[in-house]
Amino acid sequence: MSSHVPEPIAVIFDEEGALYRFHWRGLAFRVEAIERIRRPTSSQPLGRRFYTVRAGGHRFLICHDRSHHRWTVVRSPLRLRLRQKMAAFTMRLAPS
Repeated sequence: MSSHVPEPIAVIFDEEGALYRFHWRGLAFRVEAIERIRRPTSSQPLGRRFYTVRAGGHRFLICHDRSHHRWTVVRSPLRLRLRQKMAAFTMRLAPS
């Protein structure tokens, strides 16, 4: 997993209010497990919670900024990001 600029995501919850699915870069990922929840330390802004989740066979670090009602992907698998970049590059090279 590699760091990058946090990217906004759309989050869907199940009927009990648990994190169920999120949409990132046009793809939907079903949350298979929440491995860890971290609350802010003294050096981080209050109102944020960090979730390490396993989704779509990958591990993500997502952040819930409770004060702004925003969810973001903070870290995502490098292999997955590279696969998306290669697909976009291939599409640009394809003849029209």
